[in-house]
Amino acid sequence: MLLRIYKSTQPIVILLIIFTVAVLWIKPLFYSPFAFAFDDNAMPFYETILRILVFINIRILFPLISFILILVQSYLLIRINNKYRLIDSRTYLPSLFYLLMVSSINPLYIFGPVYFAGIFLLMAIERVLASHKQDIALSHFFDASLLISLGSLFYFHLIYFIFILWIALVLMRTIKWREWMVTIIGALVPYLFVFMVYFMVYNSPAHFFETIKSQYTKSTLTGFKQLSTSYIIFVVYLLFLMIISSYHTFLVFQAKNISTRKYTSLLLWIFFISLIIYALVPGVSLEIFLIVSFSIPYQLSHYFIMTRFKKLASLLFMVLFLLIIYILFFQHIQLL
Repeated sequence: MLLRIYKSTQPIVILLIIFTVAVLWIKPLFYSPFAFAFDDNAMPFYETILRILVFINIRILFPLISFILILVQSYLLIRINNKYRLIDSRTYLPSLFYLLMVSSINPLYIFGPVYFAGIFLLMAIERVLASHKQDIALSHFFDASLLISLGSLFYFHLIYFIFILWIALVLMRTIKWREWMVTIIGALVPYLFVFMVYFMVYNSPAHFFETIKSQYTKSTLTGFKQLSTSYIIFVVYLLFLMIISSYHTFLVFQAKNISTRKYTSLLLWIFFISLIIYALVPGVSLEIFLIVSFSIPYQLSHYFIMTRFKKLASLLFMVLFLLIIYILFFQHIQLL
């Protein structure tokens, strides 16, 4: 019953999803002292926003902006699905799963640059997907690399997702050296501009390089090992659902058309690259989970919509909501 409600494409479901997720944000919005991350030696764009918000000094703005930004990201996930049919039907489930994933883990409530950077990455992915079957795609890949580069001026480690563009060139395009070259040019343009600003306005270009260097210092944000029991249970259950949905996707993968297979493969690479960055790059912590979560909702949604075992899917969906209620209860106990 619950799954059938959220699977509906009626506009009222959008409001229901927003309300469901807003309940998870009650504590950071109104009760707990809200913190922000990466404020020491922040990247230029994030530093500018941080200074404005600190100057305004209205506490609720930090969680409110974070909440609005994940809503924007969830909208972009839906728009990508509607344009490129990653799932065989129109649905709001990817939005729901994404919002639940990033809203059910308490340390992610912290205000940080990855909230802004994620929007740039999704817009870049959308531009890359639009390049498929285009004779000339120079503008698509230039725009995508430019967007990723701009996003990295909020959250520096987003720059590693330039690799996604090169993977897309291998998966979706024939070899054309100019398309590879524009990805490098697009990535360099924002950094050259910022360097010139530091040189001409602040007369301190070295400070910009020190800021980049500082992004590799150990993050103060909580890691997965420091999560409480309730969040660990939730993450483990998500992993269980991912295994089931991945197996289901594998079974039907070859039946998909070529375009959908390429789109799905590209999104899976976002997942793998995010995990590699988390494992290997100093300074990356739990905040990368927001980007890891971009590909997972499509897998989960595909399973819950397309599986033949409807009763099992409904049960698994109900358990997911029961875990979220448990997390809310756990938060309530902490407030007492």
